[in-house]
Parts: sequence; C-alpha cells; structure tokens
Amino acid sequence: MSEFIARSDACGVYEEPNYAETYDSYFLTSEINKGHYKFEADLISSILNGGRVKSWGDIACGTGKHLREIQGPNEVQRFGIDRSQSMLNVARQRGGYDVAFAERDILDPSLPDFSFDLVTHLWYGYVHQPTLNDVLNFIQKSVNLTAPNGQFLLGVCDPLDVFETLEHENKLVYGGLFKIDAVTWSYTEPWSGHTYENCIAPHTMKIINLVAAQFEQCEIVTYPALDVEGHWNRKALLCRGKK
Repeated sequence: MSEFIARSDACGVYEEPNYAETYDSYFLTSEINKGHYKFEADLISSILNGGRVKSWGDIACGTGKHLREIQGPNEVQRFGIDRSQSMLNVARQRGGYDVAFAERDILDPSLPDFSFDLVTHLWYGYVHQPTLNDVLNFIQKSVNLTAPNGQFLLGVCDPLDVFETLEHENKLVYGGLFKIDAVTWSYTEPWSGHTYENCIAPHTMKIINLVAAQFEQCEIVTYPALDVEGHWNRKALLCRGKK
C-alpha cells in the first residue's frame, strides 16, 4: 500500500528518535497501560469485525501500533496520519498489517479531501494545540474525516476526573450561565524527563456538544479502572452513524 500524502512538520519531543523508539514501551505496553491498550484493541477489533468498515484512519497514530496489530479483516484498508517524522519512521520499521502512513497535520488547510469508515484518535494528541479553538478544530476535522454512516472513536482527556464533579454549565446568582469550557494542565514524565506544558483539555460536555449532533448515536466508553495512585481513569467517546 503506497503512502497517500507526505509532508514534514516539526512537533517537539515527538521528533526525538529515542522518544519515538521507546514510546510504546511506556504508553502502550507498560504494566500501567497495557490493560488499557488491550481494552482499546478489543473494542476496535469488534468494530472492524462488524462487517461495515472498509477503511480505518487513525489520527496522530504515533508508532502505528494500533493499526499494525489490532485484529480485523485483511480487506480493511488502514491509514495512519501523524505530523512526527520520527514516530512514523518507527511505525514503518515495525511489522504487522499493511498500513499507509502519512506525515501530515490534519489542521493543514491543504489536506486533501478523503474519508474513512472508522476514524480513531486515542491518547489525547489534540491537547497539544495552542488554543482551545484549535483543539476543537482538531476534533471537528477528525469528525470531518469520518465517512457517511461511519464511526468515530475519540479519547476524552479528563485529567484526574475533574469533569466528573466540575459542571460545564453553572448558574450565577446575578443571572446567566457560566461555562467551564476547558482546563489546562502540565506534566513531567518521570521516564523521559520531558515536560508537557499548557495542555488544553476541553470539558467532556463541550466535546459532546460539538460532536453528538453529527452522529446518530454517541456514548461514553469507560476503560477498566487502574489501581495506580495518581492515574486518572481513561474514557472515550464512541460515535456511530455519521450523518
């Protein structure tokens, strides 16, 4: 399968070759995260084997582990889009299903017009956009890549479950609604020493309000709980029947 687009775009720590080489071992296969990866793999595999998916596009695919390894019919075409050359170099070197990888930023206005029956975006890559509007645009562009009647799976970033108790809309005593649209956060990885600064996580209801009307059905999928101190419980938004 040949690459469908190609373009270089620098993206910080993700361009460091050693970071890309070791990414899977921390985020996907470590003792902390491997249970969540298996949950994602089982969920996506069930969607692929449902018989209606002919093409699958993973946005910010990183090393492409999901695309390369998750079980599904051989006839499903698999595409990975990421703006990091180093991450895609690793993806191309590792085995598995045949995948077309493209070095591209989906916010690039020159992105060609194409769509997939299944679009996934996992591990919250959207939080690295510079503004909330850019984050929402990233999510909307991912929705736009979903074909009619297609399905969309989006990782929902809820740091330490703050949105479980922090309402999106709040009534003020002097009238009107006060909306908590997003929170910003920073984090230093102990394994790499890299600090992610000013990450933007839209409120879960902000995302749902943006996306839900564009699908026949949307539901929050909760990952298995992890008994790890300081680790928030992961969740995703699964949408079916793109209008």
